[in-house]
Amino acid sequence: IILFSGGGIGGDNPLIHASCYYTYKGAIAIFTEVLGKELKNSGVTINAILPGQILTDSTRLTFNLTDEQLGQELVKATRNLKKTGGDSVLPVLDLVSFLLGEESRHITGGLFSAKWDNLSKLKKNISDEKYKLRRIDGKIYRKARSLEGKQ
Repeated sequence: IILFSGGGIGGDNPLIHASCYYTYKGAIAIFTEVLGKELKNSGVTINAILPGQILTDSTRLTFNLTDEQLGQELVKATRNLKKTGGDSVLPVLDLVSFLLGEESRHITGGLFSAKWDNLSKLKKNISDEKYKLRRIDGKIYRKARSLEGKQ
C-alpha cells in the first residue's frame, strides 16, 4: 500500500490558512506508521510518500482562489508553483517503483520524501526508525528531545 502525504508536514515553516490540509496529511503519515507496525508480519507493506510541490489538478484549483482566501504565504507559494511548474514527478515515480519492488519488501510504516530522501541510500540500507514523521535532521524526535534535556 502506498499513500501520499505532504503539505510540508515535516517542514519548519507551516503555512497559515492550511490547517485542515496539514492535519489531513499528518494523519496519513501517522496512520501509515501505525498500520505498518500492525501489519509488520503479515506480508503487507504500507508506506507514505511526500511528493514535493507537484503540479496536479488539485493544486491547479488553488490558482483560482483569491489572495484573501489563500493568505499571504500561501499566495506566494501558489504563485511560485504556477510560475515554475513545480517539482518533477520523476523522483515520485522512482520512489513508487522502488516501494512496489522486491528490494523494499522489508520496509513498512515509512514516510519518504521523493525530493529529499536519496533512493540509492534507501536501496542499500534502511533503518525503520529513520523514516518516520518525527524525524528531525535525520534524528528521531523522541531521541532528539531526550538528548536536548541532557545538555
